[in-house]
Amino acid sequence: MESTGEESINMISDVSPEHYSRWKIEPVSFIMKNNIPFAEGNVIKYTMRHDAKNGLEDIQKAIRYLEMIIERDYSND
Repeated sequence: MESTGEESINMISDVSPEHYSRWKIEPVSFIMKNNIPFAEGNVIKYTMRHDAKNGLEDIQKAIRYLEMIIERDYSND
């Protein structure tokens, strides 16, 4: 299939649950198109869905990934 240059912003919109597809740009599409590292991508994902899926549990997951980023990038400071 030839690209028209106007590719969809949402890469998986036909299979995404509502807690992701409710945004103009799905978190996974934003993460992938910007080559965001895994841990940072999960912070985005869990933060964006917390109010529509797992509430506090998702915020705690985002915090844990932030802690891992600190350990990875700033542990020598």
